[in-house]
Amino acid sequence: MPAFRDLLYSSYSASFGAAKAYDLALALRMFDRSARVPKLPLDAPIADLGCGKGEWLVWLQRRGFTALRGFDLSAGELDHVRDVPVECGEVTATLAAERWRGSFALLHAKDIVEHLTKQEMIDFLLACRQALQPGGQLWISTFNAQGIFSTATRYGDFTHESGFTPASMAQVLRACGFEVESVEGYHVCPATLGGTIRRFLWKVVAWPASIILRARHGGARDRQIDVFSVDPDLFAVASRPRD
Repeated sequence: MPAFRDLLYSSYSASFGAAKAYDLALALRMFDRSARVPKLPLDAPIADLGCGKGEWLVWLQRRGFTALRGFDLSAGELDHVRDVPVECGEVTATLAAERWRGSFALLHAKDIVEHLTKQEMIDFLLACRQALQPGGQLWISTFNAQGIFSTATRYGDFTHESGFTPASMAQVLRACGFEVESVEGYHVCPATLGGTIRRFLWKVVAWPASIILRARHGGARDRQIDVFSVDPDLFAVASRPRD
């Protein structure tokens, strides 16, 4: 009997039908709206962890970045990647190899940590810290476990193992030796009439939900950690301390 990860990750996107069909143009438009351009030299070494079909790497290439690399467990996903070196394998074990020690200025991990168990998360973060240059950054994007309807995302993918709030994300990053620069919620809507309406309706719903969350937990707002966010997604920035 195959292990569930072997079974589901061998053809990950195909299991979702049309929901995860390869559409590079759409992915690039989404990154144009929501992604941050690294404030790094164009030849800075950058790796995308769980790079999937490589859309973010293509997006960076089109902005002039040249020292890019991708890692992913799914060979089926990597079949779409062109013109960027990639490695297929379990990301933590691959990244923890001695040859990557102190190699990267930026590690990008979008939609990967929710697939890890708690112990795997610790192992993953320690491998990231080892692979970063002193002062190098780790960017993590995942769903917000205290967001409205977060359970729909948590259980919407059979391979999901964990969920993080802004506070628990900061907690585990600090425990693994990172300096946490920020953890914030976000909600991406297209720059269209429909997107504008969605953004307005979301604010109408999210504002009272955030007030209720604050009333439940108390405490003051944090400049770095958006502890009262109910947005659907989280974006965390942490760095390896300079030796």
